[in-house]
Amino acid sequence: MSSLKHKRWQVLAASISINFCLGTYYAWSIFAAGYMDLFQWPADKLTIVFILSALLGPVSMTIGGKMMDKYGVRVVILLASILYSAGNFFCGVIESLAVLYVVYPATVTLGMSTVFNCTVNNSIKFFPEHRGLVSGVVTTSIGGATIFIAPLVQMLIHIFHVQMTFRIIGIASMVIMIAASLFIRQAPEQEGLSVPHRKVRSVDKNWKEMLKTPLFYALVLMFLAGATAGMMIASQLAIMAQGIVKVTAAAAAVAVSVFSFMNAAGRVTYGILADRIGWRNVLIIMFLAILAGEALLITSGYGTWIRFLIGISMVGICYGGFIGIYPAITAENFGTKNQGTNYGIMFWGFAIGGLVGPQLTVSLGNVGSNPYIGGFIAAFVIAAIGLVISLFVKRQKA
Repeated sequence: MSSLKHKRWQVLAASISINFCLGTYYAWSIFAAGYMDLFQWPADKLTIVFILSALLGPVSMTIGGKMMDKYGVRVVILLASILYSAGNFFCGVIESLAVLYVVYPATVTLGMSTVFNCTVNNSIKFFPEHRGLVSGVVTTSIGGATIFIAPLVQMLIHIFHVQMTFRIIGIASMVIMIAASLFIRQAPEQEGLSVPHRKVRSVDKNWKEMLKTPLFYALVLMFLAGATAGMMIASQLAIMAQGIVKVTAAAAAVAVSVFSFMNAAGRVTYGILADRIGWRNVLIIMFLAILAGEALLITSGYGTWIRFLIGISMVGICYGGFIGIYPAITAENFGTKNQGTNYGIMFWGFAIGGLVGPQLTVSLGNVGSNPYIGGFIAAFVIAAIGLVISLFVKRQKA
């Protein structure tokens, strides 16, 4: 038992190290700017790369999760790490936008999504008494990494160019991720771990059985609601800050940093809360916070900088919270045996919200001095629906 407990900390550290390398995926906008400078490719054409990646993400997570459940976590993480790293390297030799449309989603996105799914869900199996915390910590390692990797990527592009930067990132990721994957171990059955004072769900459902439960659809809808509110802001935050409260570009960058920090903090904070007071209570708290945040954003305008910052912070911390606790929620309700596949399917809720949110930002009409008020009102309504669902789920607690 002591050896098993020691190995689980080793696995957690290795998973965090691997996910740290995935932070380059979220620095895509910097790479895109580098491509624009080098090849004069237009911004709207480069955006298609990220859209294709967003569409492929949940598909690859589902496939990767199924492979993990069938073939074991270490071999899948190793192969996906090689794919991710090699994909970054080959993006450094591509000189055709059409080829980039194929290579980036099929290698970088596929590898990233698979690695993320496997590392998160294998780690929480090792810590059944701290599922929320561990889920939050591992998912935070990606978002937190971007804070450090983004300026590094910018510096490398300035010193060299975008292609050389991709090659450097590819080689560095290959070394780190392969080395760390050697310390990954398959999580044992829950019976092999001591979980004092905690009732661990023993019923394991496969994806077909999960889809037959009303709870699954309630969880997916709540995941969609949380992702919609977060992605609506994340996709346009710098522009929002300048358009709503009329701040400078430098101040708008501060807003982006604040949102990113709260996003990362929410993954751990709500993970800890989920372990202590239960995920049902945490979902209610998060939806109430989103409603409060959206209300502040709806009433923001010129000269309401602090109100705006508080609003995006409340939404940001909840956005991170959804990402942080949902792997643990999936495991607690549908078991850990098929966790990789089940969470890959559950993630479709987040992916759809990630597509809906940005569209709400730009498609709904303007009112008064706040050019995004239509989107905020829509997000408020969606969050209210999420709150109603969470209260219903709370009442159905066994």
